[in-house]
Amino acid sequence: MTEGMQKLPTYIYGAGGLLCGELLRLLPEHPHLLPVCAITRSGPTPAVRTISELHPHLALDLPLSNPEQGIEALAQDLELGEAVLFLGMPHGESAGTWRAIRERLGPLAERLWLVDLSADYRIRDAAAWEVAYGTPHGDSPGLAAFSYGLVEFARQALVGCRRIAAPGCFATALQLACLPLWRAGLLAPQGSWVLNAVTGSSGSGVKAKASTHHPHRNGNLCAYALDGHRHELELLQACASPGVTDSGVTDSRATGSKATTPPAVIFQPHSGPFVRGIYLTAVLPLAGTTRVDELRAEFHAAFEDAPFVSVRDSGAPELRHVLGSNRAELAVNLRADCALVLLAMDNTLKGGSGQALQALNIAAGWPETAGLPLSGMGIA
Repeated sequence: MTEGMQKLPTYIYGAGGLLCGELLRLLPEHPHLLPVCAITRSGPTPAVRTISELHPHLALDLPLSNPEQGIEALAQDLELGEAVLFLGMPHGESAGTWRAIRERLGPLAERLWLVDLSADYRIRDAAAWEVAYGTPHGDSPGLAAFSYGLVEFARQALVGCRRIAAPGCFATALQLACLPLWRAGLLAPQGSWVLNAVTGSSGSGVKAKASTHHPHRNGNLCAYALDGHRHELELLQACASPGVTDSGVTDSRATGSKATTPPAVIFQPHSGPFVRGIYLTAVLPLAGTTRVDELRAEFHAAFEDAPFVSVRDSGAPELRHVLGSNRAELAVNLRADCALVLLAMDNTLKGGSGQALQALNIAAGWPETAGLPLSGMGIA
């Protein structure tokens, strides 16, 4: 990048993945970012030399680079000023990749804005992460440098942060649905949270497998991860963490009515017969008698300044309202002695690339909505 350019040069490492494909669709519309390099393991080949040949839906003439070429170009840009790197590597590989890049860049790494789309830096406890993901952590000393990028609950912590861990798709849905009432102290300390979610096939990534093969998935619905899902860790970590208001003050209610007792979470994911989207139903036992308008008031207050979260006062959210947008839509009702919370969102945007870009916007001091779609497609 030349010194006179206003946009930051932006590098995408792992550009062949679905989330990076979505990210590359968004970046050309961002007022402060300029995509300059798409990095894949193999780099360009005679058959695939540009990003539009790798992702044919993208009208983007961006050449592919191998890791060595891409990081060398990144170092040259950092010699001139700041740059941005999005890491889109598989879980368990991203941490080792960033450690190697950090060592290569040396002091230049301090000028870099980094957003990791994988799970590698989301969980502060490396031992817990290793149990959940079944592999040694590739950069446990680097965990402390990262901030968790769920803007709606970490806005102040993200300001100025140059290392961002983008949340998981299910983890985003779970926290948006559960944390407002938990942090308000309205949920029963001994009750179990029963959480059911249906996700589209894009949640399984770009590589074909039996569970995402169209003849198996189309017209079918099935549960998986019957012994628990690793995204529960992100919800439990958030429940144990204090919340911070937009003024930077710690919310005294933020760890729930029994801060030392984590909630009992029963989360059951399902594979749905569609490509993109998550639909969540959360049944949350209440601590006492509460009116439905009080429940809705807590959600309205929690997301009052959140442009990408809509709270309905009637009816239920629908996937078609939010697919193609970075927006989550919620509704809350009262059933017996439980809050019934419904949520719909696009797993590839609000649960993936869009959310990563939203967190970077906050970190860098740009408008939160920069480069991000607010409206859904309507017809999915």
